[in-house]
Parts: sequence; C-alpha cells; structure tokens
Amino acid sequence: MPPRRDLPPRGQSYRIDELDVPHKRAIARALRADYYTVVLGEKETEILERIEERSLPIPGGEVPIGFGRLKVTVHIREYQKKRLFGGEAIATHPLEVPPLTYETTGLWIEIPRAFPRSSRRDGLHFMGGSTPPSTR
Repeated sequence: MPPRRDLPPRGQSYRIDELDVPHKRAIARALRADYYTVVLGEKETEILERIEERSLPIPGGEVPIGFGRLKVTVHIREYQKKRLFGGEAIATHPLEVPPLTYETTGLWIEIPRAFPRSSRRDGLHFMGGSTPPSTR
C-alpha cells in the first residue's frame, strides 16, 4: 500500500494554526517542540448490529462476547500538553469542537456487574488487566 500523502511524515511535530470545522480542514505548520498533545474527553459506543455472538469461558462462569457494527461518538473537551520525555503534564486547555461520530466494526466483551468489585478484592485493577496496582 502506498503511503498516504495527506498525512504528515512520522516524527515531525505540527501546530494547528487554524481549524475550519465546517469544511473539515486544519491548517498546520511544522514545529520543533519538546512536548506532545493528547485530547481528553469521553467516548460513547452503540451496538448497531450484532453479527456474531459467543461465550468466553472464565473462572467461575462465562462472559458474553460479540462482533458487529458499532456507532462511536467522541466528545473532546480539552487537550493537554505533555513533556516529550517523561510524559509530565505541562498544561491543559479547553477545546470547543463538535462531537465526532463514525461507524465501524468491533469486538465487545460484556463485563459482569460484579467483576470490578471481585477484581479489587483479588488485588487486581479492573481497567488495567491482571497487573496488581502495587507493581505499576
């Protein structure tokens, strides 16, 4: 697959000087920076179509899993500047942009309601997988 010409080369930082939301266009310029940015916000996912469903065996029972069409809506509230080396937060700035909605396919796992509580009881971190918080 040939490289996309509409994306900047990897390793180069860019600053957005102008954002034209109605026309879905951003004006950017190359920049040497000792920071990077991350967006902060929320994401909502809606299952549009269930194509395939199964159960995944786990200790003490089964967990339903599925594959299908999804609608994802991203609400970006702010962005954060972080140091390039170390990732320390430098500053946080509000950002007013409309929600971004797109359709995709995806895999989901239906987590039992008691699972987060039982994970904590077992010394595990629910969102962090099987790594106990003390080893992070």
